[in-house]
Amino acid sequence: MPLVVIIQPVAYAQATSKGSPAPRYQIVELPLRPLSISDSAWVAGTTDDQQAATWNSKVGLFRIPLPAEFNFSECASINSRGEAVGTASTAGSSRRVAFVVRQNKVALLPGEQSRANAISEDGRVVGQTILPGTKAAVPVLWKNDSPIDLNICCAGLARSSNGQGMVVGDTYDKEGRYHAFVWDAVRGARLLAVPGEEYSSALALNHRGEILLKATPGGLFLYSGGRLNPIDIPKGTPRAMNKDRIVVGSFGPNPDAQRAFVWDKGHGMQDLNTLIPANSGWTLEVASSVNDRGEIVGWGDHDGKENAGFLLRPSEDQKQSGHGQQ
Repeated sequence: MPLVVIIQPVAYAQATSKGSPAPRYQIVELPLRPLSISDSAWVAGTTDDQQAATWNSKVGLFRIPLPAEFNFSECASINSRGEAVGTASTAGSSRRVAFVVRQNKVALLPGEQSRANAISEDGRVVGQTILPGTKAAVPVLWKNDSPIDLNICCAGLARSSNGQGMVVGDTYDKEGRYHAFVWDAVRGARLLAVPGEEYSSALALNHRGEILLKATPGGLFLYSGGRLNPIDIPKGTPRAMNKDRIVVGSFGPNPDAQRAFVWDKGHGMQDLNTLIPANSGWTLEVASSVNDRGEIVGWGDHDGKENAGFLLRPSEDQKQSGHGQQ
C-alpha cells in the first residue's frame, strides 16, 4: 500500500470582485471541441466527426491519422512542442488504445484497453492500461513509450504530470472507493487523504506542483506546500488550473444548464459569459483548459451551433493589469 499523507485544511482568504466587470477576453471560434491548450497555444481536441485533432493559429487544423479500424478518437493533451496524446476506440469500445503524436507521426502505446490523459512538457505520458498479470486498468506512466506501473492498489488512472516529475490521479481501494494520489520517482505513490473524506479526486496539477483536490464530503481544496486550502466554487466542476492558480471549469444546477467559469483567489468565481464582449452570439458552457498565459479553451453554443469550440485570449488591458497573478 502507498503511504497515506493526511492533510489538514487551513484558512484560505478569498476576495470576490463587485460590480459589473468590463469585457476581459477576446474570443476566437475553433474548428474542434478543445480539451487542452499548451503554453505555446497549441490546442488538442476532437472534431465534429469524432476524430482526434490539434490546432494552432499558424498551421490550422491537423487531423491525427489513425488506423481505419478506430471509429472514434480524441486528443486529450498537448505540450508546447505540439506533441499530443489521446485515445482511439473501435466500435463499441471493444478495443481502446492510447496514442502519442510527435512531429505529426503517430505511435500506438503498449498496453490493453489503454487511455492517455496527459503529456508533460518533457514528453512523458500518463494514463491507464491493463498490464500483463493485472485484470483491471491501473495508473501508468509511459516513459520512452514503455509503460511503468505506478504500483498503486488497486485500479485507477493517472490524470496529469508536470515538469517536476510529479504525477497525480485517482486510485480505488479494496472497498471500491476512489482516492487522490501523488507520485514521483523518488518517493513513489502517496494517497492524499482529507480528514473525514469517503472519496477524493485529484482534478488538476500545475507546474508549481500544486494540486486541485475534490473530497466527498469536504469540497474543493488547493494542496500547496503540504497545506490544504479550501476553495469556494459553488456547484462547480473544475477541469484545469495554471501556475497562477487560475481555475476553469463549468457550473450550474444540472448538465443541461452549465456555464463556463474562471476562478482566482482575488476575484472568486466569475461566469466567463460576463467577461466577453456583449452580443457576441456565444453562450460559453464549459471551460476545459487554461494555460500559463491565461488563455482559456472550451465549448458552448454559438449562433445556434452546439458544442462550438472557443479560445479566449486575455485582453491587452487585462494583461497590463496583471490579472490572475498571485
